[in-house]
Amino acid sequence: MKKLFLSVLLTLTAFGNSFSQNLNNPGVDYLTPADFNFPVRVYMWEVTGDDPFIDSSQTLKIGLAYNYSSAEKYFNTDGEQTMVKASFNQYDKGLDTGGYFRKSGALLWVQYNFGGVNKVVLRLPFTFTEMNSYSSTTDVKPQEEFIKPRGPFQDIELSYTRHLLRTKDNFSIYTGGGFTFPTSRPKRYLDNPHGGNGDRWTGNLNAYFDYRINKVNLTAGAKYILKFSTTNELFTPRPYGIGYPYLYDTSQISFTQMNDFINDNPYQATTETANQFIVDFVANYNFSFGLTPMLQFQYFNSSGDQFDTPVPLEFQRVNGVITPVKFLTSLEGGYSGVLRLYLRQSFEKLTGSKFDFNLGFGSSIFGNNSQQEVNLFFGITGYY
Repeated sequence: MKKLFLSVLLTLTAFGNSFSQNLNNPGVDYLTPADFNFPVRVYMWEVTGDDPFIDSSQTLKIGLAYNYSSAEKYFNTDGEQTMVKASFNQYDKGLDTGGYFRKSGALLWVQYNFGGVNKVVLRLPFTFTEMNSYSSTTDVKPQEEFIKPRGPFQDIELSYTRHLLRTKDNFSIYTGGGFTFPTSRPKRYLDNPHGGNGDRWTGNLNAYFDYRINKVNLTAGAKYILKFSTTNELFTPRPYGIGYPYLYDTSQISFTQMNDFINDNPYQATTETANQFIVDFVANYNFSFGLTPMLQFQYFNSSGDQFDTPVPLEFQRVNGVITPVKFLTSLEGGYSGVLRLYLRQSFEKLTGSKFDFNLGFGSSIFGNNSQQEVNLFFGITGYY
């Protein structure tokens, strides 16, 4: 049975949705599981508390959101081929060994409103990873242990928003900022198939403009995210080479020898400061019985990542010594446009209960790292 095969973590090209080897930076098509060209923490507007709105009648809001993505990433268990399938074509899993893993995520958030024009939001994101084999003879359990997040939450985020201005014609301006700090990511930069920020702190600034016309809200704004530099060991040994961002010559180097070599030579490097940029356009209509359909267009852009030390990508024996023969110096950035449709029902207007329920659907529609995935998400929010 054919499934859509998607490149989740690596889309390195300057030519639309095609992929090509960069001759000036050999190996850029290899598996490099890092958050360099797409947002791991999905920004789902009111479902994840990323909207700027502040309701003076609500002091505390608590929300839980879940996002399921159909996007998959390929792996091969023989330790020789760890290249992402750089294609959006159909792929017959029955013709190959190996398997895939699929990422989905959830987010618990708490919002505190004060002074009528201020809010603080704490977000606790966590990731689930599903691994499956193309073959009944392939055991994915040992590899699965290596890609689990090391703790309950990843990249905890704290943000502040202020309602800066409201005019008589219902035009409002909101500004704010925040930061994230790592709590449970794997130690090594390239040991993280979830993406995420690894051991990096991030800071962000944002601004939004909102205009209300009767029951219609039109909102536009942007968020700038700065990812601070960090120094990490790059590799870690694991069974079958799952997640290895490099190849090695198995005719000359055994699996045990390769693991021992990486243990002795972890290849530490500094990942330079980078940035991401998110633009949102949202329109919603508020029915009198509490139902609010919302349409969101989101543009995402990433600068990519630069390393101060070349990252080895392929190893061979040279004069009897295990030696890197190809290197990676940077991970190109990427961009995508995402369209999402939400339905929010306020039960306070139906039953007097102070909670909202959200359902949504979305997919990336363009961009050189567009996954063309199906995203399904839901959220529940209570307020007091």
